[in-house]
Amino acid sequence: MLDWHASELADMLGASLSSVNSLLHRARLTLRKAYPARHAQTSASLPADPLTRALLERYLHAWESADVEEIISLLIEDTTFAMPPLPLWLRGRSAIRSFISAAILNGAARGRWRLLPLRANGEPGFAWYQKNDDRPGYQAYAIQTLSLNGERISAITTFLQPALFRFFNLPDELPD
Repeated sequence: MLDWHASELADMLGASLSSVNSLLHRARLTLRKAYPARHAQTSASLPADPLTRALLERYLHAWESADVEEIISLLIEDTTFAMPPLPLWLRGRSAIRSFISAAILNGAARGRWRLLPLRANGEPGFAWYQKNDDRPGYQAYAIQTLSLNGERISAITTFLQPALFRFFNLPDELPD
């Protein structure tokens, strides 16, 4: 746990090293059984469920075509929107519409973004690539996860850390 050595845990808990190793082993097995598909994975394919697939395809196309109203139509009324590590947390369609119109999809935004589907923490999401103004192609920008509520999106979390791309075996750049 927390990058500690088993011997450090044993000392802290006042337990033997073998008992700590046994506990950790059982905990890992329990987690694997309870969450078999909840590991970071990427896939060019979207989920097999047709409703979820359609929702995510609409979301992807709306962002790539800079269609703010289509994006907003996919959200429940009190959707939350966060962008760690920025201290930004929005709630509701109106606040999200204002923010993305002013900060993300402002100006000539059509074609500014390319999104690749992925799964992270058991949730659907996208790797975001931003158009590179200095040379052809798109640069790694962010990893975004979505929480779904039926046929709508209830939470959007965009991690503004391109270094995360390596954990998903994603390239740092995409061609035009």
